[in-house]
Amino acid sequence: MTRTAVVHDYKHPQPGATSTLTLDERVSQEIIKNGIKRPKGCTVSYHANPEVEKMHFGPKHPMKPWRLTLTNKIVLAYGMHEAMDVYIPRAATFQEMTEYHKDDYIQFLSWVTPKIKLDPEASNIFPYNMGDDCPVFDGLYEYCSLYSGASLDAARKLTNNQSDIAINWSGGLHHAKKAEASGFCYINDIVLAILQLLLYHPRVLYIDLDVHHGDGVEQAFWSTDRVMTLSLHKYDKANFFPGTGGSDDTGPKNSANPGAHHSLNVPLQDGIDDESYVQLFKDVVSPCIGTYQPTAIVIQCGGDSLGGDRLGCFNINIRAHGACVEFTKKLGLPLLVLGGGGYTPRNVARLWAHETSVCLGTDLHPSLPAHTPFIEHFAPDKSLYPELSQTGRYDNKNTGKYLREIVTSIREQLSYNMCHQILEPLETRLNERFKRREKHEISVDEEKNEEPASEASIHIHDTSVAVNLSTADENAKLVNNDATSTEKDDGAKGLLGGIHFVEEDGGDARKTPVMVAQPRTQLLSVKASPAFDPSKVSLVPTFFFTFGHFSWLQPANMAAVHKENIESKTSSDTDEIPEKTASPASDENVKEEDEFLNLNYPPPWKFEKWFLGGYSQSRMIKLKSPKTMYKAINLFAGIAIMFYGYDQGVMSQVNLNPHYQELMGIAPIEGNSRNVAALGGIVSVYYGGTLIGALVAGSLADRMGRIKAVVFGAMWALLGAVLQASAYNITWMCCARVISGVGVGAIDCVIPVWSAEVSSHSARGAFLAIEFFMNIGGLALAYWIEYFAYLDPNREMAWRTPLALQIIFIIIIGLGINFFPESPRWLMKMGREQEARNVLQATRENDVEYELGGIKKVVKYELENSGANHYAAMLFPKDKYSKQLRWRVFLAVWLQIMQELVGIGVITVYAVDLFQDAGFDLTLSKLLAGFNNISYMFSVIFAVITLDRYGRRSTMVWGAVAMAVELLIAGILDKYAQIDGPQQRSFGAGVATLTFLYTATFGATWLTTPWLYPTEIFPLNVRAKGGAWSVVGWSIGNGIITMITPFLFQAISYGTLLLLFGLNIFCIPFVILLYPETAGRSLEQMDTYFEHAGPSWNVFRASHHIRDQGIDDWRWMKKLKAEDHAEMEKGRRMSSAVRLPEEDEKDARMSWRKRPLYTFRRKGSNAGVM
Repeated sequence: MTRTAVVHDYKHPQPGATSTLTLDERVSQEIIKNGIKRPKGCTVSYHANPEVEKMHFGPKHPMKPWRLTLTNKIVLAYGMHEAMDVYIPRAATFQEMTEYHKDDYIQFLSWVTPKIKLDPEASNIFPYNMGDDCPVFDGLYEYCSLYSGASLDAARKLTNNQSDIAINWSGGLHHAKKAEASGFCYINDIVLAILQLLLYHPRVLYIDLDVHHGDGVEQAFWSTDRVMTLSLHKYDKANFFPGTGGSDDTGPKNSANPGAHHSLNVPLQDGIDDESYVQLFKDVVSPCIGTYQPTAIVIQCGGDSLGGDRLGCFNINIRAHGACVEFTKKLGLPLLVLGGGGYTPRNVARLWAHETSVCLGTDLHPSLPAHTPFIEHFAPDKSLYPELSQTGRYDNKNTGKYLREIVTSIREQLSYNMCHQILEPLETRLNERFKRREKHEISVDEEKNEEPASEASIHIHDTSVAVNLSTADENAKLVNNDATSTEKDDGAKGLLGGIHFVEEDGGDARKTPVMVAQPRTQLLSVKASPAFDPSKVSLVPTFFFTFGHFSWLQPANMAAVHKENIESKTSSDTDEIPEKTASPASDENVKEEDEFLNLNYPPPWKFEKWFLGGYSQSRMIKLKSPKTMYKAINLFAGIAIMFYGYDQGVMSQVNLNPHYQELMGIAPIEGNSRNVAALGGIVSVYYGGTLIGALVAGSLADRMGRIKAVVFGAMWALLGAVLQASAYNITWMCCARVISGVGVGAIDCVIPVWSAEVSSHSARGAFLAIEFFMNIGGLALAYWIEYFAYLDPNREMAWRTPLALQIIFIIIIGLGINFFPESPRWLMKMGREQEARNVLQATRENDVEYELGGIKKVVKYELENSGANHYAAMLFPKDKYSKQLRWRVFLAVWLQIMQELVGIGVITVYAVDLFQDAGFDLTLSKLLAGFNNISYMFSVIFAVITLDRYGRRSTMVWGAVAMAVELLIAGILDKYAQIDGPQQRSFGAGVATLTFLYTATFGATWLTTPWLYPTEIFPLNVRAKGGAWSVVGWSIGNGIITMITPFLFQAISYGTLLLLFGLNIFCIPFVILLYPETAGRSLEQMDTYFEHAGPSWNVFRASHHIRDQGIDDWRWMKKLKAEDHAEMEKGRRMSSAVRLPEEDEKDARMSWRKRPLYTFRRKGSNAGVM
């Protein structure tokens, strides 16, 4: 859906316009009158999905999504959309919503309908708190996914630096809990958005302006210090929903819990007015910013805090509410602005339209534009700023003293985090000091002399590190005359919640607070001394961190940290800190990042240091944009594949050079089959080398990375090229060919895997097709170099020079690969997450965290469930997982063999012989073979266009059919072209034409697919070995074909083409029955097919088996398109709906080709049975 589906393409009025203005012209006038323009230095994005507005809670329910319609109409009427980036976000997926909410709760929302009676006695339904406040209505799941998706989209725009301020008025539903609905809220989109922000931002401040307490968000982040929640709300524990958010609700009671003192509440009484509210907001937010130092802010702008709201009790006007947003905006931090409550739709729309203008820095005219749709709803004044403080006015019970007490309470809570701003600059100095002490480069006395008097000082003891805070900030000093302790540690007189008190100047009564940390690798969980009485101390900061790794202080490292452990408030009231266990996957309360941190990542290979080259982040080329990097990788991979084509085609004319034939002793002699066998043998032994090189490089690539494996191959190829160019006998040449084959096999095995892993799933086919365009270009280049070299009278140099020119390619590949990024999937498999993220950021223009999350999950599964990481286990399986690998090995090897069976090796390597058989002389045959290679190269362009658009299966099937027809006709014509007569030349021309058509068809279909396919079907832990198996199949097929082809031409002549016709027909059923479609699916999604396909290798039966398990993506005979995703989403809703058995039976009787994607097996029916 485009932007024009929501807004018109507004234009400024043209000179000479008539007095009857169009809507566009009226909007243009409003833009000019209000001075609306894009703010300088700030990008504002507006996220609105019109489908949300259509939802209806019920006629008597106070929540009216129609308020969003009014809001958007005012925004459009003023023309504010012209100053913003307007997005129509997609719906959130099931997986995205379960990042916080429980799976069973989301599943319940996906199938529940108004037709289903909610039984309070049914334990599986009633706990979700569905009822009068949170009714079940038509489209409930769609509603939840739409407003959640908008908030996630807005958060991603902030993290990707596409927006500075992102607005989603449909979001802000802050009451929803992890596994239940609450207060008109079903999905807590705020929590989901903050989790997205935490992938990049170390600290997020959440501000809630709703009249009701933001209990759902507070509860979600109850036990983390990476989110501070600040809620300004009406508080009455007994009579006002939700009855939480008192001034004493500040987080976990145990001060050692990271979330302690990070939940701040401003409980207000009825009737607060504009001046008091705005001043109070500034007084509490300012110290939060100064102390906590967030790097992003989320503000919930609930409109029920306005005067006259149906459920509110404040006397606040629209401008005062907007002043809070304006103050937050001026802080200059990334800002996510969300909606929330508000139950008088016309006033909520006015408020959100005004706050949109605040984000744009524009003052709107108070009179609503006359062309505003539904303007009658804003009667009688039709103003943007009506006086709301007098509408149903409440007496102001918030005295000045009460408000000052609130501010004092907030600042006291913030004082527990006072050391935050002091510690951050100490990180580098502390780590450096510890390293110097470890190396004995500095003594204690020298340490003291180096410490600046104006900064916080560091004291490193034998068992701990103390940071003296008094020299950094006078406000950090504490006075505690009652705290005593018998513990002594290098002068420490007491221990208060992680703070040592050290006497200075020989027993001064003033105690200096110092931060204490245990040695590196130990986790400090300091608890207060039994003698400690918190009530007698005004300030007790608490620290909880790992020495040497200030993860919560380092913004640069925040992207590497996954979402924090989110626990319910009730589970945290035990005041215990969850312990990290050795088996995090078995504990529901363990952080998700721990599940990955504790994986048994493979250690670096002990022999890796003996191999040259490798990935270095500092050495990697830095380009302007991911798109430029993408093109550079594509170009380099193309050069590598071009070398493979050059090396493959270089022998086509070397074999015809008289000097070469005489030197090798293989000159053709009539009736001498030995020389024919030797000619084929020299060509085919090369493929024995490629087989060995592929197997070795496949193992090396998984052990030490794709880049090192390519360098390894380049070294062997360099040696082989030198030996080939200097060969003087057949033994020498055969050995050189094998060595060269080892190198080319290694490069040929790893480069397609590497390029597929650094490219996105939407363009893998085109990516590889472009590379193979250059591959055939290399073949054509080799041919024409040899052709012109052959014109030189020096016959020896005519064949040695083309062989020596391989060295140029090899040097470029061997050196250049070291300046490119490593495969992010391999880096993640080795536990190098941050490097993987950096590579994705360098090569992706969209959100990388989603893709990284998918990679991590696959890595986790494979490391925990697979021992099949060597070639023998892939062939001789002992468990279900390795049986899947054997299946994939067969598909990869057999596809490459079929590629050679369709006959391309015969045409390219022995093209000159084919044209000579068709009646052309040697010179013309060489020219025809050369031009055939050129047409072959340009035919690959069709694969660039069609491979991702139409899929792999259909491309191979129609290609095999077309090639079979062309070979059949060419074989018949070749028979008559060998008979002298007036039509001989015509028949020969027909053979040449069909040969050109055949190679063009092969280039457009079968050339790239057998190389792309194996890179898509193998799991990460053996993907390089899978590429090796692919090269093994290619080597077997090529070796056999090139070995027997000279005999075939000598024995059956034109029958060779008829034999290839039969082989093409032979290959078609294998493609249709055995090979699932990979187009449109990510590398991680392909594991779904092999994991759930069952015992059958038949694609159709496997698809049925996958569908019967309720998996959405079950049609593996076709490409998965964007519209299929929408249809499957529709199916998830329909499959959960109450349907008549007759409808299910009707679906079941439909042909599988016509049956919709959303047909699943349902309980109590036969639907889905084919």
